[in-house]
Amino acid sequence: MTRALALAIAAALLLAACGDDDDGGSSSVGSESADYEVELPEGWAEATEEEKERAASLAGAVVDGATGGEGIEGVAVTSLWVGGELNDPETPNIIVIREPVPEGLDFDQFVDISNQNIRTLFADSLAGEIVEADPVDVAGEPAPTFDYEASLGGIDQAKRVMFIDRGDVAYTLTLSSPPEDAKAAAADLDEIAASWEWTD
Repeated sequence: MTRALALAIAAALLLAACGDDDDGGSSSVGSESADYEVELPEGWAEATEEEKERAASLAGAVVDGATGGEGIEGVAVTSLWVGGELNDPETPNIIVIREPVPEGLDFDQFVDISNQNIRTLFADSLAGEIVEADPVDVAGEPAPTFDYEASLGGIDQAKRVMFIDRGDVAYTLTLSSPPEDAKAAAADLDEIAASWEWTD
């Protein structure tokens, strides 16, 4: 069972517990643990390595719980981008998780299973259907993109999930924002994804 979405959802929901981050302008950022770089729109910033490690720790706890403590080899939080103050629960954020595509699955199957995981994870907390959005070209290839809304712990969130195919690994980008900010936040994610460049 693919668990990248469980990781992304858990980390995004728990980011309000993290500390402050600097205001961001448009800048090129990369990742020490992945082979890409992007341009962040004005107002967005890369979280510190400490904050990314905290998100990864929270996500890892979800994986351990889902796998009986066995974990999943090769899963990593590679980026955490924040559209404002990191300690504000109303702040949009994007977490990027890399994971190996399980043997025997093609990328389309990976995406289908991941979306099924969303339905399983949220169950009755999922507001409406998962809706496919127009894909964004990421480094020349269309990235399947989906929108949905969910409520956990009394907090309503709009989500946009984007999947990037990299052969034997996949990158899952999960945007979380207040529903009233969903349109603007989704446009920012699309802009970031459109600037994506592989560096290897």
